Amino acid sequence: MTANKPINLLLVLFWLLIFIALSAFSKLAQSDVGSPGFSKQILEEINLAKPYENSSWVALMGGKVRKGFFAEGYIATEDGNDFYTAKYNGDNWLKDEFLIALKNLLDPASKQAFFCNYPARSFWILNNFSDYFESTASPSCPDVDKWVSRFTHYELSLAFASSDFSQPASIFGHTFIALHRGEAEFLDGYAINYAANFEDQANSINYFVNGLVGAYPGVINITPLYKKIKEYTVESQRSIYLYKLKLSEKQKRQFILTLWERKKAKFDYLFVSENCSYAILKLLQILEPSIEVPRGLLGQVIPFETVRSVENAKLIDFSSVTYPFAKKIQNNLHRLSSDSKKLLLALIKQRITFEEWLARKQGITSLTALQYLNLRIQQDDVDRVYARKLRNLLTENALLMAESKGSNSIVQELPTYTDLFQTHLPNRVSIALKNSNIQGNFLDLNLRWAYHDFLDPVSPLLNSSSVEAFSGTFRVSNGDTSLERLDIISVKSLPNYSNLFPKKSTNFNIELTRSDLTNDKLGFNLAWGRGLSKHTGDGGIFYGLINFEWLYSSQLLHSNAIGYSSELGYNRSLSSNSRLFIKAHRKWYPNEKYRETLFYTGVNFFVNERTAITAELFSKDSTVGSETIAGMRLNHFF
Repeated sequence: MTANKPINLLLVLFWLLIFIALSAFSKLAQSDVGSPGFSKQILEEINLAKPYENSSWVALMGGKVRKGFFAEGYIATEDGNDFYTAKYNGDNWLKDEFLIALKNLLDPASKQAFFCNYPARSFWILNNFSDYFESTASPSCPDVDKWVSRFTHYELSLAFASSDFSQPASIFGHTFIALHRGEAEFLDGYAINYAANFEDQANSINYFVNGLVGAYPGVINITPLYKKIKEYTVESQRSIYLYKLKLSEKQKRQFILTLWERKKAKFDYLFVSENCSYAILKLLQILEPSIEVPRGLLGQVIPFETVRSVENAKLIDFSSVTYPFAKKIQNNLHRLSSDSKKLLLALIKQRITFEEWLARKQGITSLTALQYLNLRIQQDDVDRVYARKLRNLLTENALLMAESKGSNSIVQELPTYTDLFQTHLPNRVSIALKNSNIQGNFLDLNLRWAYHDFLDPVSPLLNSSSVEAFSGTFRVSNGDTSLERLDIISVKSLPNYSNLFPKKSTNFNIELTRSDLTNDKLGFNLAWGRGLSKHTGDGGIFYGLINFEWLYSSQLLHSNAIGYSSELGYNRSLSSNSRLFIKAHRKWYPNEKYRETLFYTGVNFFVNERTAITAELFSKDSTVGSETIAGMRLNHFF
């Protein structure tokens, strides 16, 4: 028994080596020269051109760029078992998927079955490598053909839903694709929406945390477009902006086939990075490889950047349509006379003809009537056949009015077409030289990601909001470097208050910060508040907030303190590239017998899209003492 052990061991090693060799040969045969249907010329062309690294193919296969220390690679983000055809993984997975698809399409015996199972990648290869095929005609597939015929005559638009600061998942807005029947039929069609499948979870905190770590699957939903617009404009009181895309018939077919093939896929939803904006950009990148997917400092992709990226690729038509939220429409109607409102309602209810309304409409514009008609359609409160005819008439009349004023675009309401592009890049780094009556001269180094703050140039879509995350400030003083402050998340929403439709301002902030109360040590501070805001005619905003404050620090007598604060602020644009912000903030912690009054004023001047210079004055008067700081800050956006 003992003598046979070495022989048995050698036999095991021998068969193990045979198995490894056969596996390697099998892999080579599956993805390279050994594959039937490949000529040596085809393989040489593929190895030279590397079409599997084309951004469109990477997007089609759900690939994501992974940056390494020495080189850049691609990772597969799909989690299902049916989407990928290669049975192994590794650095060559994109090439393997391409070769398997090409092999099946070149083989007459497998071409139809493969196309019917994977029509999107098959259509892409047939159109981009037509020289390899005697015929690039798509094989007949009953289910796929039925799916394509369903959307054949539809146009595609990129849709942006404005921010909802009452929901953590919606503070950056939302993007989706609208399939619709032309310029005047934006409500007749389907919404292609990518979102997390969180199974109606009501707890927003759990949603936010799980969304950050990818605990939810991402799902592509196809729903009637008018219901999706109703969901945002009526139920959530958010505006929707539609940007028509300039696509060829071939690109539209590629998109429709991609939707079919995506039914096999299962992707993780990541709130910051692999979110709705990322998914929509990847879908559009399949159609147009020049579209770039912006990757922020934290890997984030935000809706504004999605629209900007598509615009930079020259894929957006100049026409745009806005569906304002329901209260905004009702507020506009409130300004009309009683007779004008009755006349408009009579038109919607088919009590008068369109010609009669034109003759008697007085101060009602066709755009106002069109917005009100769209609202009634979304509320299922009007006959849809009549509504379609009436909408065509109102749109045609609005176009005639626009042409008489020298405009060639359909813009139903401000903000206009370009307002989404008036936002800055989300990441910034800055260096500030400051002087304090206590510390003397010192430097502040700041690295932060900000959706918008009140010293930035304002897009009309952001004139009442401020969102920052992971904003860290390091102070260099007398040779020592210390973390002065870290804003984990900071959100302010300052809507214009009106008596008719009152909406409260909101403040929410979680941060690590130093203060006199914590003996200049880091403390954990949470603030939540409500208040009122009023927008002025010159674009400025006055606001007032009352906040609840909770502070935790080992330097406190009982480790934590409960307090209150009040904040008054004013900000406005001084010119097209400069902005003023003034803020007064008073804190009070009764159990610690501590009071603090802060005053801040800043003027920001934007030199260009990436550079800004800020002059700042900060004054603090507390129970412990007083300090005044003045400084200049140089900001770089990237």
